[in-house]
Amino acid sequence: MNKLSYRLAPILSAIVIAGTAGAAWPEAKAQLHRVDMLVQGSSCAACLIRIEKKLKAEKGVLKVVVSIFKPFKASLIYDASRTNWKTINKVLAGEKVTAANFRDSPVSDVPLVLEPR
Repeated sequence: MNKLSYRLAPILSAIVIAGTAGAAWPEAKAQLHRVDMLVQGSSCAACLIRIEKKLKAEKGVLKVVVSIFKPFKASLIYDASRTNWKTINKVLAGEKVTAANFRDSPVSDVPLVLEPR
């Protein structure tokens, strides 16, 4: 080894140790669910976008899309281990809208593109 290698060895080993120090066991697999629904009680595009933003801000909600075109469909992916439908429904109630034709089904992963059904 040359002199440079001896100087870099402690630095490189510190980087490797620091990189593994924060490593933790893999978390339990998320319990992902997909909800498809019709949003009733609002037809204003700005209101529907606000509803989408509030749903996205909810802890445990991973992906949301709310259509601003009739019949105002919405879909969301949430982690059932971090939140539940009752909590999500409170967000809707706070915006004075209701969910009709509600379907909740388990999914294996978060889709790249979420499209309301």
